Amino acid sequence: MRITQNGMKRQYLRNSNSALERMSKINNRILTERKFTRASEDATAAANAMIIRKSLANLDMYEDNLKKVQALYNSAESHLLTVSGEVTKVTTQLIYGVNGDKSPTEHNIIAQELENFAEQMRTELNDMYSDRQIFGGTNNSSVPFTFDETTRKLSYNGVPVNTMIETGTGGEHTFNGETLSAEEYAEGSVRPYNLFPASQPIYVDVGIGIKYTYETDPVTGEADPATAKVDPNTAMNITLNGVEMTGCGVDEDGDSLNVIQLTYDAAEALRNGDKQTCFRLLDKIHAAKETVLIGVTNFGAKSEAIEFHLTKVENDRYNLQVQQKDIEASDLTQEITDLKSAQAAYNATLQMGSQVIPQSIFDFIR
Repeated sequence: MRITQNGMKRQYLRNSNSALERMSKINNRILTERKFTRASEDATAAANAMIIRKSLANLDMYEDNLKKVQALYNSAESHLLTVSGEVTKVTTQLIYGVNGDKSPTEHNIIAQELENFAEQMRTELNDMYSDRQIFGGTNNSSVPFTFDETTRKLSYNGVPVNTMIETGTGGEHTFNGETLSAEEYAEGSVRPYNLFPASQPIYVDVGIGIKYTYETDPVTGEADPATAKVDPNTAMNITLNGVEMTGCGVDEDGDSLNVIQLTYDAAEALRNGDKQTCFRLLDKIHAAKETVLIGVTNFGAKSEAIEFHLTKVENDRYNLQVQQKDIEASDLTQEITDLKSAQAAYNATLQMGSQVIPQSIFDFIR
């Protein structure tokens, strides 16, 4: 085999460049603290790294959703506690108003105080948090609770809170003049407060894994995508329905089940000197307060659930970051050792150059 001087020089330069390139790659891994900077360097690791990065991004979204919901719930709970306190004041003043002999003027003064308490409750429930009506459901364009001075009726999103489901002569069920479908009305499971306007659920993904239910297409026998509905067990509903917290409809006596409407009615009865009605409504205001307290309790339970999910998000993030480090992060100790070896090899290559590349006449002239 014939070995020429030019061939030796080309081989030497290739080896020298390879040693320099290896040293450059190791140095780059040390500076970036990453095993690779391009997917082509390790396609399998890069694919796994992308999956982990997507999971981490999802966790950031879940955490942001949970913190926003938590802040909303904390605000709602605070407002409901204030409403509960106002109801206590209502019962105290109503008892004071019906006991003893008081003049019509005194009754009027106490009745006005009761109406002031009702207005305060309405104000609390009409408050906003971060540009959204807290208790308005999906309604953000107007205050949810309004009171008509003429009819003395409280409304929620435009529908009187005393509205009930009515059964027609043909057996059809209506609510506020609208006929209900079989799905909207299911005997024993219907929730009247969900029939008020703007009561549709708003679901957010909190990391449970949103799933959907579908109706079967009668023609194909397969799931119909147009009928997709969120499984409520796999997401969090953040719609806060004001009449769910304060009551709606009427009882067997025709009295309201809403604590604010009851307060207005008690004020009117007291102003008219109707003590019998006041005593009847007093017991019902006590009972209606339980609905408010149940709402407070539910917020407490939901807050605990949010804390659980936030802890889960933190644990999942830690585990994913450990996996990400194993896949992407370089071992600096090993890389520095490899760099020293590469530098030694490169220096040896340079020393060999004096034997491979011949001296010229100019070297002797010096």
